[in-house]
Amino acid sequence: MTRRAFEAWIASPPFEAAVDRLGPASAWPGDYRDERVSLAWAAWRAGMREAADVARRAFPRAHTYASENADRYRAQDDARDVIVGALVRAVDRGAE
Repeated sequence: MTRRAFEAWIASPPFEAAVDRLGPASAWPGDYRDERVSLAWAAWRAGMREAADVARRAFPRAHTYASENADRYRAQDDARDVIVGALVRAVDRGAE
């Protein structure tokens, strides 16, 4: 997810936070003026890194599931949906 997605989320209800950033003359250029938004952005990035890591660990399991069930699906889109569904199930189980 992008910073744009984060800003859309944090600026929406129930948070409705301002996403104004500090200018280039600031000691922290580009950081959010509101410290709570800066902390939320840091947490968002950490969560996205963790989600990407879990997805990388889950993919082999999802690929195996999709391969084993390929005969049940006619189109490439169906196969994509199987892989995505298997990834979601693997992430939900913790992809150990």
